[in-house]
Amino acid sequence: MKGVVRPTSFPRLLSAYFGAPTTSTPEGTAKKHLFGAGTPVPHSVLVNRTDPSSAITDLLYDMVGNDLTISCEANGFVSFEAGLLGLNNDNTQSEPTVTLDSSTRFTFDQAKVYASINGAAEVEFKVSS
Repeated sequence: MKGVVRPTSFPRLLSAYFGAPTTSTPEGTAKKHLFGAGTPVPHSVLVNRTDPSSAITDLLYDMVGNDLTISCEANGFVSFEAGLLGLNNDNTQSEPTVTLDSSTRFTFDQAKVYASINGAAEVEFKVSS
């Protein structure tokens, strides 16, 4: 999958790799999520391939993260490429109705990166690319 990171759905995507967040602390109008090395949360993805005609629709489920790349360019949108492994497929689904996700995206100038190793205090990393 490829897409632009949206604050409301990014924690869900990360849970496919790192498990459910161990905390979800409100910080003003935002929430702070802390991910550890937990058990990945299985996800479902509805895929509709329109070529060849007629469309082929599959509901891939019990999917867990395999690889994840997060990319950002100064003053550009934070984007991702995610590889997931699907254990099951339901090919009896009907074609989905496409809807526009108009939730807020965030640009790289709004992003900060923090890391904590072995429970030590969080350290902010300077991020430029």
